[in-house]
Amino acid sequence: MRSLSRDHYDEILYPSYTHRQTHPDRLAVIATLLGMQPAPVDHCRVLELGCGDGSNLVPMAMSLRQSEFVGIDRAARPVQAGIEVLNSLKLKNVSIKQLDVLNLARELGDFDYIIAHGLYSWVPGNVKEKILSICGSHLKPQGVAFVSYNAYPGGHISDMVRNMLLFHLRDIPDSRQRVKQSIAFLKFLAESQISSSPYNALVQDELKQTLEFGGPELLYHDRIAEVSTPLYFFQFIDAAAKHGLQFLGEADFTELQYHNYSAETVKLLEKMAATNIVLKEQYLDFLKCRRFRQTLLCHAAMEVNHVPDARRLTGMFVASRAQPVTTPVDLSPGTVVEFVGPRGGKVATDYQLAKAALAHLAAIYPKSLAFASLLDAARKLIGDTSSVATGDDFETLSEILLRIYGTGVLELYTRAPDYVVEVSECPVASPLARFQVERGLAVANLRHVEVEIEDEIGRELLKLLDGTRNRDSLLEDLAAAVSSKKLLLTEAGRPEEDLDEIRKVLSKDLAANLQKLAKLALLVS
Repeated sequence: MRSLSRDHYDEILYPSYTHRQTHPDRLAVIATLLGMQPAPVDHCRVLELGCGDGSNLVPMAMSLRQSEFVGIDRAARPVQAGIEVLNSLKLKNVSIKQLDVLNLARELGDFDYIIAHGLYSWVPGNVKEKILSICGSHLKPQGVAFVSYNAYPGGHISDMVRNMLLFHLRDIPDSRQRVKQSIAFLKFLAESQISSSPYNALVQDELKQTLEFGGPELLYHDRIAEVSTPLYFFQFIDAAAKHGLQFLGEADFTELQYHNYSAETVKLLEKMAATNIVLKEQYLDFLKCRRFRQTLLCHAAMEVNHVPDARRLTGMFVASRAQPVTTPVDLSPGTVVEFVGPRGGKVATDYQLAKAALAHLAAIYPKSLAFASLLDAARKLIGDTSSVATGDDFETLSEILLRIYGTGVLELYTRAPDYVVEVSECPVASPLARFQVERGLAVANLRHVEVEIEDEIGRELLKLLDGTRNRDSLLEDLAAAVSSKKLLLTEAGRPEEDLDEIRKVLSKDLAANLQKLAKLALLVS
C-alpha cells in the first residue's frame, strides 16, 4: 500500500485504482444500517489522504457533480498526472493537491467522508497519529472515516515473507534491482518447497498473493517498503479512541458476518458483542486469521447500533446479479431456490417474495430498484393482487434482504446510480469512460468498479458513444476504422477487407455490443 516517501513514489509510481469499497455511498449504506444519519452522497464533502493521481476520486466526482472532493498526496508525479486529467475533463468539483499529511491545513474545512486507503500501515508512527487526528478533527458530526490497514494475526504470515525478502535484499540499494531480486527470491522459495510440507501450503498462498496481486510496483511499495507494520484490531481502535473516534463497522459488510460458524461459536461471539463489540471483532479476527481490514470510524459521541436495522433498508435501492441455479424459478410456497453470485456467494430461500425479488433483480441487472418498487414487482410475480403490501411483507423481505446483503450477493445504495440499462437511439457512454479508453487507461464504470473491455471493437465503440451517433452512424464509423486498418476484424480466421462484408459482420454484433456496454454500467441518459 502507499506510504508518503517522496523519492520512492516519484521514482517508481504506485499503481492507482478505483476502490468501490471507499465510495461515499458504500460508507453511507453501512452507517445508515448501523443507526447513523450520514450526509446525502450527492451533496457531501469527501477527503482522500494519499490519493495518488486521483483514480479513485475522479469517478466519484464525475457522477456526484454537486459534491466536493479533495485529494492530497505527497508525491509530485502522480499529483501532476491527476491535475492534467482534471483539466482535460474540466472537472470543477474535485481538487488534487501535493501536500504532506503532516501539513494538512485547518482551512480545508470539515468533511462528511474521509478516506485513507492503503496508507496507515505504510507510514511512520507520527503520520499514523496524524491520519487519525485528521479523522477526529475534520469529520463532521455524522461523518464517516474509512481507514484500511494490514492486520494481525494474518499479518504474521506476510511479515515472515517480508523479513525473508529484506534479508535477501540487505546489500542491494538500487530500487529496481530490489524489485528484480525480490521476484527471483520469491520464485526460488516457491519452486523449492517439498510438496507435502504444511509450510509449503502456507508459503505458496502468500507467494501467490505477492506475485500475482498488482505487479512489481505493489511488491516494491507494499512488501519491501521502508515501513510496513500490521497491527491488531484492538490496537487500531485504541489509537483511534485517543482522537475521539469509535469503531462503526467494516466497509465490506460481509466481513461483519459470523453466523457460518458453529452454534456454540456464534453464541460466544454474540455474548461478546452484547458487552464489547471490539472484543468480538478481535476474536473474529483470530478465527479468520484476518490479514487486512477496511475499518469505518465515527465520532465517539455518536450512538451506534452494531446490530444492523433492517427497517432502514426499506429506504434504499437494491440490485443483484445473483443468478438462480435452476430456471424457471419455482415461486411456489415452501420450495427452496438457490441463487449464486458472481464471486461464488450463495443464498437459498423458500420465501416467495424473496425468491421473486432475487429473480427480478437478476433479470434487470445492473438496474437497481427502490425497495418499495422491488416489493411491488415481487408481489406481481407471485400473483399477489392485493392493492397494498402488508407491514409483514415489508418487515420480512427487508430482514431477508439484509441477511442476503451479508453474503455479498446483493448491492445496496442510498441513491439510484446514474447509469441506464436501456440502449437509446443515440447512446451516450460515461464521459470518463470515453476519456479513459481513449488514453488506454483502466475504465471505471458508474458503479465505481474497474471493468475490462476485452475486444478492439468494443473499445472503439465506447469511444464513439458521445450521443451524436445513431446505430447507422456507429456502424459506418466502425466500418471506416476497420477499412482504414485502425481496427482488425477477422471472419473465419482471416482479416476481413471487403467494406460490405465488414458492415455485415459489424451489424450482426452491434446491438449485442451496445447491450454489453449497458450491462457494464457504462451508459448514461
